[in-house]
Amino acid sequence: MNEIPYYLFTLLMDVSLKALCLAVLIEIVLRIKPLRNSPLVHGIWIAILAGMLAFPLLTLLVPNIYLPILPVSSLQLSSVIDCSFYQIFTLIYLLGVGIMAGRLGIGFILTRRMLRISTIYTSREWNGYCTQLFSYKIIPRKLSLWICPAINVPMTIGCLKVKIILPTKWHDWDVTKKKAVLAHELAHVRRYDYLFQLMVTISQTLYWFHPLVWLLSPRLSLLAEQACDDCAILFVGDKRQYAQHLLEIASSISEKQGRVVLAALSMVKPSQIHYRINAILDGKRSLRRQLSRSYLFILLFVAISSWATIASLHLVRKCERFTPLPSFTLDKLKDSSPIFNCPKIEQRHNVCEK
Repeated sequence: MNEIPYYLFTLLMDVSLKALCLAVLIEIVLRIKPLRNSPLVHGIWIAILAGMLAFPLLTLLVPNIYLPILPVSSLQLSSVIDCSFYQIFTLIYLLGVGIMAGRLGIGFILTRRMLRISTIYTSREWNGYCTQLFSYKIIPRKLSLWICPAINVPMTIGCLKVKIILPTKWHDWDVTKKKAVLAHELAHVRRYDYLFQLMVTISQTLYWFHPLVWLLSPRLSLLAEQACDDCAILFVGDKRQYAQHLLEIASSISEKQGRVVLAALSMVKPSQIHYRINAILDGKRSLRRQLSRSYLFILLFVAISSWATIASLHLVRKCERFTPLPSFTLDKLKDSSPIFNCPKIEQRHNVCEK
């Protein structure tokens, strides 16, 4: 049982360092040669998080390749660390996982409460409009529209049973605004952004100590929103009018209102409006559709190959890997220390026993 905290520590440190190095390398490449394709950049960073989640499984499936790069002297510190260090680390790690899992559970509970006060919206016109936009789908899914009085911003919930939650102000919007909102939300559905957001949340739960998952979370959210903006503009056809609709929806959010529902995709986040409006009105940037299946398969193949290679590499020889020393007990200290073998101490011990 003492080996479990040690192997947990080494596994988490291994995946954390390798993911950080890979992310830094990708960031340098993107800085040198920027990509304006939001769906592609979003897919690259999603592959990083997916690799972090699949890393423990990959270490069991792929063969180990040991590269004697690091000297032995740099690793000898790990052999003198007491087991209590790894046990304390495991307790702190599990405590953080429990707190993040509770945060995720509260989000699902609040989402269920929001759905209880919502009513399904049936309209032949808008259901037909959604069917027209939702024609392309890889996995068969059910789609429904709901009206909720507790929100001011459209939201999307679910992956297989998709629910688009609309505010009560929906009835007061004009036709072009309704089409723009539904086109944006259905772009989230077609891109499986709810599933990707759940992946980000799980990554934050398991790797809560890693700054990479917290840095990637807002970036992935912004990239997903920009990709959906492009899809909606391609369908609506007017950039300025779509930007005006986006600003009107953002203005309905009060400054005191935070994002309470964690298990939902919100159309507008106040912290992202500035970047999204600039991207929409940028005349030099071309609008991008979602990635084709060929691009998806290529990205998936490159991601699996890269993470499988990274998981198999070790920077030390197999014989140079250390295991932690067990915790010292009084019996082991007596056997190893010359002080306890002193005749005077033995005589006093015998006198005390008599």
